[in-house]
Amino acid sequence: MFNSVYIIYPCLQSRYYIADRIAYFHLKICSVTNPYLHTHYHIDKFNQPILIGQKSDELDLYLEKENARTWAFITAYNPMSVVLNPEENERRNQELQKKINYYHYLMGEGRDPSGEWIPERSYLVLNISRENAMSLACSFEQKAIVFGNKGFVAELIELDYPKKAR
Repeated sequence: MFNSVYIIYPCLQSRYYIADRIAYFHLKICSVTNPYLHTHYHIDKFNQPILIGQKSDELDLYLEKENARTWAFITAYNPMSVVLNPEENERRNQELQKKINYYHYLMGEGRDPSGEWIPERSYLVLNISRENAMSLACSFEQKAIVFGNKGFVAELIELDYPKKAR
């Protein structure tokens, strides 16, 4: 078992703080109870899933072939981990697809290896910046994305939203 470091970014009305402004984000040790840490991020045309904290040779070969340096795994399913009906999830993913249409992307899905929750259809988006990936995720009220650079391990980036006034 390993401890993975992930980054929490504030999402304020679909705005985010840029990673180089160190004062505005903090690192947190990821607990082994975080379900996103153990999720298998499958790409439809790949044989092996992307796993947090691990490098994917298959993904790196594909990135090399496509002349891409960065990637993000993003979905619009189940905002804030609230399970929606399949039709609403599909509608949301179609909306996300329109926003990433000018990027090169592949279809995939996040799968719980224990089978406790249904797979979430997702997109592997190539050559997207960390900031743009976070902004997209915030606009669809996602709790986390997976981000990576060619030759490096997959990172779990959890997005932090302000608490609503009571």
